[in-house]
Amino acid sequence: MIHALLLRPPFLQLAQIFAVAERVEARRFAVHAAPRIEAAAAAAATLDAACGEVAQSDLLRSVLKTALLAGAVQAHRCTC
Repeated sequence: MIHALLLRPPFLQLAQIFAVAERVEARRFAVHAAPRIEAAAAAAATLDAACGEVAQSDLLRSVLKTALLAGAVQAHRCTC
């Protein structure tokens, strides 16, 4: 859904642009921006997948719990 919105934002609907010069400029922008938009959408999808993996990782949760516990123990030792 997001990918489709990125590729065809409402402001790029050429039928809504009446002046020829603006229509040509909008078309030029759309053609040149499309690869960048696709790359950004792919990067966003990769980041979303990575975040999902991190959120579901029992190993990461265990490592973080251990690290936080070790930090708490160390902080307690330093304040005594």
